[in-house]
Amino acid sequence: MSTWHLYFIMDRIGLCAFGGGYAMIPLFQQELVERHGLISGEEFVTIVAIAQMTPGPIAMNAATYVGFHHGGVTGALAATMGLLTPSLLIISLLAHGARTYAGHPAANALLRGIRPVIVGLIASALLFFIDAALVTGSLPWVRGLSPAGPGAEPLGVNRVGVLIFAVALILRLRYQWGVFRILLACALLGAAATVLPGL
Repeated sequence: MSTWHLYFIMDRIGLCAFGGGYAMIPLFQQELVERHGLISGEEFVTIVAIAQMTPGPIAMNAATYVGFHHGGVTGALAATMGLLTPSLLIISLLAHGARTYAGHPAANALLRGIRPVIVGLIASALLFFIDAALVTGSLPWVRGLSPAGPGAEPLGVNRVGVLIFAVALILRLRYQWGVFRILLACALLGAAATVLPGL
């Protein structure tokens, strides 16, 4: 794949990137997994996990990883710049017209229209994580698959995923652990689960 192709794929994602990194996850899935087939669904889950663990915005980390995977350093630069370009242009235009149009009814109406879309995109990302980590099989409304289709894995509960989720939730809400300590504890728990029978 050419670096220009990578650039324009990420440019299209960046153009619709309202609401931050988590709202962009459905866009990444649609463009990279479903439309262009650059990565598999399993690779995408791994990329999202790595992007969350590494410093920096999740979307930028994911774009850099995918670009490097398909085009080395040049691909990483092209993908990262493609994701950044629309944001830089839009922010520049907004900064230029902020004083003129701040409080304008049309601007307020635009923001009111964008908010529900962002909530929907983040909800879609939540369903993606549930599908990837907490259940076996696939939620039909997440990937458009039928659980009864040929070769489909039956829908069930991923016991290890639910256990790790519960531990992370308890450590954060009850004991106020920081993110790094929670990640380390859950990584150790996940490693232990691979060698313990019955999980």
